[in-house]
Amino acid sequence: MLGIILMEHIKQHIEERLWNFIKRSYNSEDYKNAILDSIQFVGDIIRDKSGLDNDGNQLVGSAFGGSSPKIKLNKLKTESEKNVQKGIESILRGIYSAYRNPRSHSKSMILNKMPLR
Repeated sequence: MLGIILMEHIKQHIEERLWNFIKRSYNSEDYKNAILDSIQFVGDIIRDKSGLDNDGNQLVGSAFGGSSPKIKLNKLKTESEKNVQKGIESILRGIYSAYRNPRSHSKSMILNKMPLR
């Protein structure tokens, strides 16, 4: 019962497209993959909005970084606006570096270590 209440609470607070993207993993209590799916969803949105086709930190840096980013979150005129842009870039880089990359690669590393018969 608590799980159903929690799931309904979560569904109310995230965008419907994101929920549709992660619900299979979430409903099967595969939370690790639900999080990875949500990161993939964000990456897809960044690629769509920027026209880029890279991935991970390279995508985030190309989309949000530099003096003329592909995705501008504001006018980038004031120091505060530039800080917001850099901050979002840093947060997204952190998500890829700290969560997505190690978990994505560890799964393949584990599979690569399994003996073949």
